Amino acid sequence: MVDKYVVDSFERETDLAFTKPVVVADGEELPFADGAFAYLIASHVLEHAIDPTRMAAEFSRVAKAGFVQVPSAEAEVHYGWPFHPWHVDRRGDTLVFKPKPVGASANGRAMHDAYHESLLVRLGWAAHRSRWHHSVHWTGRLEVDAPVLETREHEQADIDLERTLSALAAMGRAGSVVPLDSRLRNLLRCPDAACRGTLVFADDTATCDGCGTRYPSPGGVPVLLTQTR
Repeated sequence: MVDKYVVDSFERETDLAFTKPVVVADGEELPFADGAFAYLIASHVLEHAIDPTRMAAEFSRVAKAGFVQVPSAEAEVHYGWPFHPWHVDRRGDTLVFKPKPVGASANGRAMHDAYHESLLVRLGWAAHRSRWHHSVHWTGRLEVDAPVLETREHEQADIDLERTLSALAAMGRAGSVVPLDSRLRNLLRCPDAACRGTLVFADDTATCDGCGTRYPSPGGVPVLLTQTR
């Protein structure tokens, strides 16, 4: 599992469950070797990206195929997630991103509450799932059409590195994280696109054998962010 905001649930409804090995990384700078995975699953991730084109390119670089699901533009209008900067449409197997107008998520919690409180609403929603979600199975390359996001006026989670490192170290001491095995560690690379060196693990650090950058690995969880340089 890859996530950047492991101690900030602002853009999630629940806290992360550390039941699988975790790597802290940015989806736009994935710290994996080219073609590391046979299949990648990104469910309700890409709509959070500041640069969907870059994130999609990273998905395509590290995996041979995959599945991506994002909320439709209609879902954004009716439900509204203030931390999503995009309305997403679909053209064939290409996901088309358009900047969401400021204030387009002003619907509050009404539709979300109705979904959670009413079985009939959930059944109706499920019967028309394709209206609310775009689901793409891709092979070779995930195609997206997205402009450069000129403004960042939407709400965003905030990466607090000090809090992240402290929380992961505490979870490591408590034995509540699943360690990466040697097979997964061998797939990891330096997140710097200009380097992509192999990482050497020792104590609570991962050192790139290319550029020499030392990345923290508190509790055995690698924090592979270029912000840690």
